[in-house]
Amino acid sequence: MKKVSLLVVMMFLVLFTGCSLTPPKTPQNLVAKPIEKGIELYWDGVNGAKEYKVYSSKSESGEYTEIGNTNSNNYKITDLDAETIYFFKVNAKNNLGSSDDSEVVSASPKLEKPKNLKYEFKGYSLKLTWDSVENVTTYQILKSEGDNKNYSLLNTTEKNYFTITNIVNGKNYSFVVKSKNTLGVSDASNKIFITVKLPPTPPQNFTVSSGNSTALLTWDNVEKADFYNIYQKDAEGAETLVAGNIEKNEYTVEGLQNKTKYYFAVSSSNSNGEGDKTEYKLITPYNPDEKPDATTISVSKSNDSIKISWNKVIGATSYKIYYSTTQGGTYHKLKETTNLYYYDSYFDYDTTYYYVVKSINKAGESEYSNEDYITIHKLQPPLVPTNFTAYIDHPSGDVILTWDASYTAKYYKLYKIKYYDTPYQEITVVNSSIYTTSYNLGYLDSGEYIYALSAVNDAGTSEQYSIYGFTVTRR
Repeated sequence: MKKVSLLVVMMFLVLFTGCSLTPPKTPQNLVAKPIEKGIELYWDGVNGAKEYKVYSSKSESGEYTEIGNTNSNNYKITDLDAETIYFFKVNAKNNLGSSDDSEVVSASPKLEKPKNLKYEFKGYSLKLTWDSVENVTTYQILKSEGDNKNYSLLNTTEKNYFTITNIVNGKNYSFVVKSKNTLGVSDASNKIFITVKLPPTPPQNFTVSSGNSTALLTWDNVEKADFYNIYQKDAEGAETLVAGNIEKNEYTVEGLQNKTKYYFAVSSSNSNGEGDKTEYKLITPYNPDEKPDATTISVSKSNDSIKISWNKVIGATSYKIYYSTTQGGTYHKLKETTNLYYYDSYFDYDTTYYYVVKSINKAGESEYSNEDYITIHKLQPPLVPTNFTAYIDHPSGDVILTWDASYTAKYYKLYKIKYYDTPYQEITVVNSSIYTTSYNLGYLDSGEYIYALSAVNDAGTSEQYSIYGFTVTRR
């Protein structure tokens, strides 16, 4: 009777309470889903299981540690390292025991997605910025033209900012950013939608013209510009707004000090903002009704000519060059030019020439500049090289010829000769253009050797040779 009663009780427990008379079966279809900085586990529920235990390891075949338990068929692990692969397994448990462990699955947490994606216009470029993310190797910048879902990769960067230069004024763009490392890519950041509204471009053909205590600034009109702004920069680089809201494409700056340097630039503006400035241009006002100041000159040899050069003089429209063969004059006019230099190719060797220059404008001529002079000596063939000798290099064993430089020599010619007799017999040219004061003959066998050396310049070859003979003994 007692056995029948126990059997009835067990059947009642199974049928009406769901209790199992055996340990639960092994959980099936375990899945590891990466989430941001964590992993979610899912598996099929097991009949008769009261709870599930979750185990983790950083190696598939390593030691697994219990990290938690749950009475549902899912489990979330957070605050994981995005650069680590984690391995998981699960078993089921009831009052009668535990199941075998499930199959092992692995996953890495998703990288944290970039946050606070923002933008700002920098001149004619668009700068994107976002918060840095740990464990990132690069960020992916994705672009969509318009506000749709068809994003394409624009570029990658290791920084948490990126500047886009090829945006089109008036066009719509959408951008998102993703984090990336060797294990994967994060979800997309917040999306930003942009309608490009760029300020006008810098004016073209900006020119400055000097006047009497004035500067006339002119430039080409800029499309979609509402007005222009004039800036001045001092010698230390500090900028000052001279005039704004100028509707014409020219402006005269007044009240300037003559013969003083000034720097000016212009920008264009509209409802989208102020565009970049032009490059600053230098101007020095002057009174055109005053004679120019005298310049400062210098004289030098330039190839087969005498070069006279001088400093630019404010207000000068041209310059007159004078010469004399005696110090202090009488001077003779040589040339008038608008350049700041002149080449005089008509001169006699071994004669001293004295030069001066005058500055010219419509008001007249300046005083003479300082006087400078030069004497050009006719080039002669170089002297024969001296201290011509040889030595054996160690450890290579090569024979090296050396000599002292010959004044005015451009290069040297090396010959191999058979006899010391003059004229030298059986001359062989070893090298006809040596621009140093040494020459490597390479490895020579045992024997007697004789070499001759001459120096060369534009006037010819030295009248004599340097001769050196030596004996090489090899063991």
